[in-house]
Amino acid sequence: MLLGQVFEGFIKESPVSVMVRGLLEKALCPQILDDLFERSAKTQ
Repeated sequence: MLLGQVFEGFIKESPVSVMVRGLLEKALCPQILDDLFERSAKTQ
C-alpha cells in the first residue's frame, strides 16, 4: 500500500511531527469543538 509506505517514511524520519499531528487531530476534533461552542457561545 502506497500510503503505508509514505507514512512509514515519516515515522522513521520525523516521529515527533507524526505524534504532534496525531495529538492535534484528537484535540481539534470538529465534534468536540462544536460541542464546546454549543455549550459556551452566547452569540455567534
